[in-house]
Amino acid sequence: MTSHDDIQNGSAKMVRTSPQLLSLLVCPQTRSPLIYDAAAAELISLQAACSLLVCPQTRSPLIYDAAAAELISLQAACAYKITDAVPIMLPSHARPLSEEECVKWQKSQRRNSSEI
Repeated sequence: MTSHDDIQNGSAKMVRTSPQLLSLLVCPQTRSPLIYDAAAAELISLQAACSLLVCPQTRSPLIYDAAAAELISLQAACAYKITDAVPIMLPSHARPLSEEECVKWQKSQRRNSSEI
């Protein structure tokens, strides 16, 4: 049984996952079955992963920025890029945040915590 077939589609590479493989996979956190929906599944996975990950430099929580595909660390004032649904959590690859970005994210966090 092949778990995936690589299909060349112009310059894009698509991966088709075997339905048998998907039927065996479960969420590592809740043990519930996974549902394959390319766009939604990726977002759900990243949000779930973000809640488990911490900044490797400060061990502080991270903020998921879906628009920029980054994980933001306010305490380290840096952003970790997410490439192909994998967060690159190496401090040497982190992008420094500008002062304006830090202020924006701090305000956003205060607003979200006051809504809870």
